[in-house]
Formats: sequence, C-alpha cells, structure tokens
Amino acid sequence: MKKVLALVLSVLMIASFSTTAFAAETEDAYAGSGELEVTGHVYSHYNITIPATINIKDTPICEVTVNDGYIEEGYSLDVFVTNLNDSGMLSLKHVTDQYASTECSVLRYEGDSTVTVTTPNEPIVSFTASDFPSGTSCVKYFGLEMSQWGTPGDYTGIMKYSFSCNPID
Repeated sequence: MKKVLALVLSVLMIASFSTTAFAAETEDAYAGSGELEVTGHVYSHYNITIPATINIKDTPICEVTVNDGYIEEGYSLDVFVTNLNDSGMLSLKHVTDQYASTECSVLRYEGDSTVTVTTPNEPIVSFTASDFPSGTSCVKYFGLEMSQWGTPGDYTGIMKYSFSCNPID
C-alpha cells in the first residue's frame, strides 16, 4: 500500500510541474509607431539682490535688483517688509541709550508719488513680466524715512523681508 501511495503521489507531483511554451516570433510583432502628448511648465525664475546694510543718513533710497528675471505672464515678484510694528513702521533702537527708540517709515514709489507701506501684506516693490522683455536686469527702489523725534544720536535696527512670485489678482 505504501508503494502504491508513493507511486500515485510521484505521478501527481510530476503532473503539477509547469512546462514552458515557446511562441514563434515574427518581425511584425515588434514593429509599430505612435505618438503621445508631452506637456511641461517653466516657472518664473530670477536672482534677487537686496542690500545687506542700509544707512538712511547717507542714502534714504534703497534698491532691489533682479537679474536674469523671467517672470511668467500674470504673475508678479513681490518684496515685503515682514517686521513692521503695530503702527506700520520699523522700530530702531538708539546705539548707546538702550531705552531710546524711534520709528522708520517704509515708502513704495509709484510713478512720481510715494506711498507709505503700513502692513506686511503690502509689497515695497513688485516686478512683472513687462519688466523683463528678454530676461534682462531690472532695478526698483523703495525709501526709508526716519522719524526726527527722539533722543539725538545714531539708531539701528533690522528690516526683515520676504519675497514671493504670486498670481496677480
């Protein structure tokens, strides 16, 4: 009985092995052509330069330079001052009197007039595609105006900024 069972199991095991089938290959099986649509997007790109130090006493007009700027149509590259105080100004501290401070206004130039920037949501300068007809450089200016009230002497502070390229509303 054991021999018969071993023989049956051996036959079942041999029958369960898979076999490989080969198909005849023809050259037409690999020939053909087609097409597909390829899409992509080149985003705005630029090199932005903002001075690391500004001395209002010497130069109250400050510049922001963009080199190799390619701004997408319908977008603007905006620069913002992010640390304006509650009154919409930069706070400056007296260099030697730790208790003395004064304020500094940030001005945006619009044509022949100036506008005081009072919130971090207002850009101090904006660049659009029309500023870069062929990927050239562009310089825009903003102003700083220090209050004349306070303890006489030198004042210093930090202007924090951010910039982003966003769709024009």
